[in-house]
Amino acid sequence: MALGGLWLALGCASSPRPAASPETRSEAPRPAPPQAAVDAGTRCPNGGGMTIEGQLGTIAQGNVREVIAQAGEAFQACYTRRLEVIPVLSGAIELRLRVGVDGRVRYALPVQSGLGDGETEACMLGVARALVFEAPCGGEAEVTHRAEYDPGPDVRAATPLAATRFDAALRTHRRALAACAGASGLDVQAYIAPDGRVMAGAGASSEAQLTARSCALGVVTGWRMPPPGSWWARSRLTLP
Repeated sequence: MALGGLWLALGCASSPRPAASPETRSEAPRPAPPQAAVDAGTRCPNGGGMTIEGQLGTIAQGNVREVIAQAGEAFQACYTRRLEVIPVLSGAIELRLRVGVDGRVRYALPVQSGLGDGETEACMLGVARALVFEAPCGGEAEVTHRAEYDPGPDVRAATPLAATRFDAALRTHRRALAACAGASGLDVQAYIAPDGRVMAGAGASSEAQLTARSCALGVVTGWRMPPPGSWWARSRLTLP
């Protein structure tokens, strides 16, 4: 169950609130065919597409609402699919999109994520990258989307697990993590399945950190931990 979403186009007034939605690592379900970018010169005052170096452009709130609404089911699908693997999957995610002068998303980052699953995050990034907004006024723009997901009150929550339970694994895989340049200090949310399998996710504030994050999550999700009991456990750890 998605608890809500928030989209902001920098430079605009109030914050639109569409329903949250999803997709997957391999092939995320794409939203409905995106609308064509509108020529900024026909909408924007003072010269339309003219840009000022270092200053972000703006996108109309109505257009942001419309585009995100069209992608709602795709975002939700990303989350729902992974519930079949991680029944306790829950948390908030915030995506930051850089929108180019043609209205297409140049890149998307999971600047904050408490979901704890890299595949769900990757799926949602895939949906976000496929979005097309109207051409921004005044140059490239940024849009931020935050949504919270929860499997519902009938699902037992994961058992909290102390981060120290990962100390031995961190020591064992120190070299592998060190090879992921830029991953040091990364805040990782991790689940441990009843059989000891680990699944994890994390945020990234830049494209460089996104690469380091992918590398580190590839290491962490290969771990096998002592079984936490008969139900799922969850923990948060910081990579050395």
